[in-house]
Amino acid sequence: MSPPLSVLMSVYNGDRYLARSLESVLAQTFQDFEFIIADDRSTDTTADILRAFADRDRRIRIVTGSRNGLGLVRNLLIREASAPLIAWLDSDDVAYPTRLEKQVALMMQNPDLVGAGTS
Repeated sequence: MSPPLSVLMSVYNGDRYLARSLESVLAQTFQDFEFIIADDRSTDTTADILRAFADRDRRIRIVTGSRNGLGLVRNLLIREASAPLIAWLDSDDVAYPTRLEKQVALMMQNPDLVGAGTS
């Protein structure tokens, strides 16, 4: 059975901020999600960081982008997602610990909504 939420992230040469961003997702109060990350053919240590995190958390799945633009890699991530809800996080973002909990609750309580954002 698929989880209710797919967290999607694309990254290209993001090693400077990536670990902190990944930690912020894994530390969420809402834990029932798959975490799909597209490495868009990074040339820094991004792939090593992603592998280390994937080795320790089974929710993480890494896919490889084509390095042909953010739109294509985001479409790839959407195709890979299995959950009815999607949350986006950039590889240099840090999410507040209750972000996913609040967004999932909002979407479930308001089935007519098609999106919710934060800043």
